[in-house]
Amino acid sequence: MYTFLLASLPQLQLGEVPPLTLDELNDAVSAAMIPADDCRKLNSFDGAVALDEAGGACYPRVYREYWQFENFLRRRIARKRADRNGAALDLPLSDYFDAETALRVDQAAAMAPLEREKALDALRWHKIDEIVQSDHFDFDALCAYRLQLILLWAHSRRDTARGREAFGALLDEKAAMA
Repeated sequence: MYTFLLASLPQLQLGEVPPLTLDELNDAVSAAMIPADDCRKLNSFDGAVALDEAGGACYPRVYREYWQFENFLRRRIARKRADRNGAALDLPLSDYFDAETALRVDQAAAMAPLEREKALDALRWHKIDEIVQSDHFDFDALCAYRLQLILLWAHSRRDTARGREAFGALLDEKAAMA
């Protein structure tokens, strides 16, 4: 059931313009007549909610594993920022530890802000691929596809040209008010 759907979806590449929206993905999933329970599970996670607070056991394996990674990643980033600013930070320890992620966060901390975000997005992308670790066209692969599409949309919002344009417009607006 998922084979045809996944084979019909456009390929995702980090750093490229997202080839479809989440709504278009939802339409494709609906058209493929995926069971309603699977549709609900697929759309249950956006990467921003804490699974512990929302009953993580009801989420698909890919989402649970990704959240564990993302939680660890965010804690490492927060610790690096606190260390850089000389601030005390008391975060509870997690059972999850990934040495490769810890090393990559340390390396990214030395980068310029935009390059750091790109490096962290690449780390997230790689982790999603690692979680699925298969060429199978199954529900896990569909969940991974959705996570990578969410990541692509977040990544595309960091367009420097658009950012400069918006910043320039804001400066012009402030100058006009003065």
